[in-house]
Amino acid sequence: MTWTTTAPPPHGGQPILVQGTPVTEARSAMVLLHGRGAGADDILPLGEQVPRPGMIYIAPAAAGSTWYPNRFIAPIESNEPWLSSALAAQNSRSTSRSSNNISM
Repeated sequence: MTWTTTAPPPHGGQPILVQGTPVTEARSAMVLLHGRGAGADDILPLGEQVPRPGMIYIAPAAAGSTWYPNRFIAPIESNEPWLSSALAAQNSRSTSRSSNNISM
């Protein structure tokens, strides 16, 4: 299954890969965030290494395979709007979590 982020650009509209228990039945969730240069399809298999009944595995994808363009120790302003968009992308499915019995 694939969802789509509702974040502002640059990460808005990026896919969110989903595996495991359907969201309507899930009791817990694991959010898997890929590293720089990788993608959601690279990190999602990690969830298979931690199988849990009732868990949904969620892997959002960053635009251009990076959540922010500069080093993490760079001034925050130099990583904007990427950083704010990344945080919004990771929270873009919060309404789905709160409308189901998922504990995160």
